[in-house]
Amino acid sequence: MLFARHGMVMLQSRNGAGLTPAFPEIAAAASSLGEGLVLDGELVVPYEGRLDFGQLQHRARRRGRGAAAAAVEHPAYLIVFDVLSTTSWS
Repeated sequence: MLFARHGMVMLQSRNGAGLTPAFPEIAAAASSLGEGLVLDGELVVPYEGRLDFGQLQHRARRRGRGAAAAAVEHPAYLIVFDVLSTTSWS
């Protein structure tokens, strides 16, 4: 799940674990949308031409500089299944 509103982005696993620090590229993209959103979807990490769950798990454990470097080397994507809520930031 991705929760975004003006000045705040939170990415969490289906079990409620906080994933925002591990996926800074997703947080940055969400903060630039200009709308408050609640999205339900799946994080994926492509690796060597396929989606790699092992790389996703590896990414989920990284924080700080390690997460930033991993975002460049093996970027993640959020495949959105549902838009659960939207609000304007105006």
